[in-house]
Amino acid sequence: MPGQNDKRQKIEEKLTEYIRATLSTVEAQGRLDYFDISISVHQGTLSYNLNLKGREKI
Repeated sequence: MPGQNDKRQKIEEKLTEYIRATLSTVEAQGRLDYFDISISVHQGTLSYNLNLKGREKI
């Protein structure tokens, strides 16, 4: 389906854009080892969630 291919392409572009921006942010904070990204699509709306985790040895 042509419409589905366009929709898929838009989702791929948005995901790539979000992941790149997130990695830049996480890297700038020095937390590349401790983060979690969740992404969902519901009725054509993309939702993103980033959780930064802090861990220390005591």
